[in-house]
Amino acid sequence: MPAIASLSGWALFGTAVRAYQIGLKQRPWSYKPMGYVYSALFWVGAGYAFYSVKESQEKLLEKRVATLLDARAKRLNESLE
Repeated sequence: MPAIASLSGWALFGTAVRAYQIGLKQRPWSYKPMGYVYSALFWVGAGYAFYSVKESQEKLLEKRVATLLDARAKRLNESLE
């Protein structure tokens, strides 16, 4: 579910970027409406890539923390013996 919310946010951002671009050009908002779709899809793709990288980094971090905690527990057990 967080992925859907994140990607929806990226799509909204892409639509806002397109609206800002149209505003800078001083064109009507209905000018080439497929541009909104393309912009939203581009930013959803970028958001998905960002989300995937974030997820893989979190998994890697959890794995490294578990390894470090195991090593700490082993050192503690060795020092108590």
